[in-house]
Amino acid sequence: MLKLLVTANELILENLIDLLEDYLIQHYAKELEKNFITLQNILFMHDSFKKLQEFCTEIAANNPAIVFNSQDFTSLSENVLSSILTRNDLNINESEIWEKIVEWGVAKLDNNIQMKNVLYWTDENFNAFKESIERLLPLIRFFNISSVDFYHKVKPFARILPGTLFEDLLHHYPVPGSHQKSVDAQPLRCSCFFNGTI
Repeated sequence: MLKLLVTANELILENLIDLLEDYLIQHYAKELEKNFITLQNILFMHDSFKKLQEFCTEIAANNPAIVFNSQDFTSLSENVLSSILTRNDLNINESEIWEKIVEWGVAKLDNNIQMKNVLYWTDENFNAFKESIERLLPLIRFFNISSVDFYHKVKPFARILPGTLFEDLLHHYPVPGSHQKSVDAQPLRCSCFFNGTI
């Protein structure tokens, strides 16, 4: 069915695209969820699949485990991941998002760097890692990560954080409200319905 959708797109058959998207959503929603990563990567290569893109984005926001726990998570394209991370209604803890971004970024590296050995990373390793997640860094709401999670999960990567962000975060934790503009610029994601860890 997806091949037919792609063919309809190539032939610019907008009415058929619209009908196929509706049909897929109405009759194959569960199958679409099961193949979420593959589907997302296909959808974001075709701008005309707006209904399916929105359908998948809603799935990601309401049930982030489908995305973040997928065995194929690290094959997710940067554009798709970026689109998901821009959502304010993503029901997941920010420190869990950071951990998954680290996992995704490490998987993009050629030299099989191990996340568990960050203390032994070279400057070259950090630079390569920073390049792999650089476009995603502004989408992480670091000011919404708890001080404990910041210390254990973010601090080891301090050298890749842009500008004065690391220093600002160090100041933010002992002096709550000191960086309120930064906190307000990226509000807390809605995690009220998420009842589990990723």
